[in-house]
This record gives sequence, C-alpha cells and structure tokens, in this order.
Amino acid sequence: MWYLSLWDCCTVLRADRDTPVESLHVVLLGVAKYLYQLAVHNVPTSDHNTLVGHCQSFITTGLNADCVQAVPMVKYANNLVGKEFQLALQAAAFVLYEFLNEDERYVWATLGHLASYIFQTQIFNKEKYMEDLKY
Repeated sequence: MWYLSLWDCCTVLRADRDTPVESLHVVLLGVAKYLYQLAVHNVPTSDHNTLVGHCQSFITTGLNADCVQAVPMVKYANNLVGKEFQLALQAAAFVLYEFLNEDERYVWATLGHLASYIFQTQIFNKEKYMEDLKY
C-alpha cells in the first residue's frame, strides 16, 4: 500500500509559499480558535474581569502585536479573526494560567512552542529548522 506521510510532505517545505495560508487555516482558524473559545467559555463569568486584567497586563514586546485588546478578546471570544487568534495563541498559556488545569496548560504551552516555529518570518538555516520540527 502506498502512502505519503506528513513528514515526507514537510521535507519539501517551501516556507515562502506554503506557510501563510496553511498556518491561517490549519492552526489559527482550526486548533487555536476552538481551544481559545473553549478556554474562555470555561472561565466563570464572575472571573471575566480578572481575565481582562491578565490580558491588559500581558507585555507584547517581541510579538507582532501592538497591544492586547483585552475586553474584546474576552467578551467576543467567539467572533475573533486570524490575527487575534495568533495573539491568543501566543498569550493564552500566560493569561489563562489560573483558569486551566494541568493538562490544558501543557496543551497551550506545547501549542505556543509549535507556534514559535510556524510564525517565523525568516528561516536562516532550513536544515536546522526542519530538524527542530521533528521534536
């Protein structure tokens, strides 16, 4: 039986052509969207002000974002767009920390680590990048 594994596809990575659309549809509008919506939905309404405070205090230095629009990120979690999910993906492990159980924290930390590879704007050493993706 013939098959093509995911890793075989990754060895022909054309980051300049493949990743912008794929990261939007697969990661941001897929995994990040539904995990973020679920996480915010599970925060009790009485704690939404606390969550807004966590979002407002999150420092975005080093991210491709000016600041976190805290109230919309919490109040309208079901109606965000791709760039907001990118920020949520990078910040969720920190701003949602007290509202997550241990397994959920692990998922957000792992997804955030993976996102650091997905959203790189320049890849200087493709071989090392591809090797790092294996782990």
